[in-house]
Amino acid sequence: MVEITPRAEDLLLELRRQHADQADGVLFKTDAGKVRFTFASAARPNDRVLEGAPFPIFVAPELADSFRDAKIDADVSGGSRKIVVTRSRTSS
Repeated sequence: MVEITPRAEDLLLELRRQHADQADGVLFKTDAGKVRFTFASAARPNDRVLEGAPFPIFVAPELADSFRDAKIDADVSGGSRKIVVTRSRTSS
């Protein structure tokens, strides 16, 4: 299960207010080998749809395993603001 922190929710909601339609969800995908996010009106075919946030979260299929038991947080230190995704290292 993916965990999203309140700090990440706040930052993503603020960015959505500034740059996207208020009904859009957050799409995590790869771009040039890096995990990036953008806003999208709907999931694309094969995207994983995550529950538990005040907005839809879509994860591209190539990232589905990486987002299993991941934590989405925001780093607001040093005057910059960025979304950070970390994966739990616990074993089953």
